[in-house]
Amino acid sequence: QMLDEFAKLPVPLRQQLGPQLMKNLIDKGAIDVAEQLDLILLRSPVMVNEALTLARARLLDVSGRLAEAERLYLQLSQSNRPEAQMALILLLESRVNRKSGGSPELSNALADAAFTARDSAMELPLKVAEIRSRAMSDGASSALGVLLKAIERAGGQSDLLRDVGHAALEQISPVDDDPVDYAKAVTMLGPYISDGLAADPARRRVS
Repeated sequence: QMLDEFAKLPVPLRQQLGPQLMKNLIDKGAIDVAEQLDLILLRSPVMVNEALTLARARLLDVSGRLAEAERLYLQLSQSNRPEAQMALILLLESRVNRKSGGSPELSNALADAAFTARDSAMELPLKVAEIRSRAMSDGASSALGVLLKAIERAGGQSDLLRDVGHAALEQISPVDDDPVDYAKAVTMLGPYISDGLAADPARRRVS
């Protein structure tokens, strides 16, 4: 019934409300309904904008069509629209999910986006994504070096950064990676590993 009512709306309203409605449906796990909504939008003379492209990319992503989703994420990430920042984060998530990981190019793009987003709500998520990407593509020292600078900049808002640092240490193996690089990274991060339970996996990994 909701989709029937949506289809009766004037085209400008469908264009304005469609992307957010699709996002809400995806967030709630109503993928079938989101796909039906997308079909309505595809049949409508609706101008495709960045918000709708991002919603469609997420729909492809959660439907398992990762390669198609990543093409849209990459396309969006090269724009100067606000959606470009979220597209970069979602592009990394998609690559992690299909075990292809980060790349120096993606890490640098995330770093540039985090710098552009300084003092906004997106700065920290973008920096966390950069650290995760660098941990997979550039090695432990590079990722954790970025992490320490980010912790200093964040001041008291560093819990999320510490969590991603712990995760990086858990993922990086001294066998698979350069053992000297790993040792440097561990030494560098040591003072920042908290005493809380959340850091236990990192401490076990270091041991």
